[in-house]
Amino acid sequence: QRLSEFRLTNAEVPLNSLLAPLVLQACEICTKEGGLADLVDGKKEGDLARSVRYLSQASKSQALSLISAEWALVPFVGAKESDQGEAIKLASNGFRIAGVPEDTAAMACRLWLESGVSGDFPESLVKAIFSRFEQNVEEGVEDFTAASEWFMKDELSLKQGALDWVGTSKQKKVQEASEGLGTVVRALKGEAPQMQKVVSCHQAIAWAMGPKGMEAYKASLADSWADAVPGLSPSTTLLYYSELVEGQMTEYEFQEATLRDSIQELEFAYKKRAQATFGNKRPDGMDGSYLPAWRLEGNRKVPWFTPKAVAQEAF
Repeated sequence: QRLSEFRLTNAEVPLNSLLAPLVLQACEICTKEGGLADLVDGKKEGDLARSVRYLSQASKSQALSLISAEWALVPFVGAKESDQGEAIKLASNGFRIAGVPEDTAAMACRLWLESGVSGDFPESLVKAIFSRFEQNVEEGVEDFTAASEWFMKDELSLKQGALDWVGTSKQKKVQEASEGLGTVVRALKGEAPQMQKVVSCHQAIAWAMGPKGMEAYKASLADSWADAVPGLSPSTTLLYYSELVEGQMTEYEFQEATLRDSIQELEFAYKKRAQATFGNKRPDGMDGSYLPAWRLEGNRKVPWFTPKAVAQEAF
């Protein structure tokens, strides 16, 4: 009643700026004493009680999820910055326990609060993950991987357990973001992602990637594919990748072009190697890099043309 009377004479004051301190106080009480019975009073849990529950859980080092993070922060949209800071600190602790770097979680919480309740927390977290990676591409791979792998794991658990989440447009967006993060993580680890995943990955998360992060991803992608596909060079992969994501080439044309180029390169290389090995002179115009007299099989040298199975049997 007192709150209603205050609102009648102070309509310009955001409601959440009044409610946020009360939520923090209730959270402190619940953290110390436990329980929400007095707040809920036998009724269905509302937004405020739900926020108190999740923030108190986070303060007691219990992990938050993509859904519970939004619920925890709802009363702090439009609240005073000091109250927002306290809520972000509590929520970040819940993410830290889950394995998400605390500074990444704090950035995600801040981004979501700035976007208002119309924003999606998973989208804010994706943006924060890439923003932190952009700030330190050289040394940020570990934190990027940790945050991304948690995102993928939590998205999977929501898909399996949250019935009101499955099939919604929001769930589809989060699933696409999860798959996109997975593609980037695999590339950064040196694992070649499936080619058909590249376009969907670009569409799902390119908006969140900064120029440094994008270059690191493209370089890792090119190197991983070059390692996985004999005869395919990183420079060729980068060229075709750019044409693919810019719509100048279809997925089928991309696969056809990379396959054709790799076969041509292998044919050229083996022809010159055969000439250098069994011919009477070095092939015209070829330098020493095309004279592979041997290769390593384990820690032993074998002639380059010896099949792997033959070398292993001999050793």
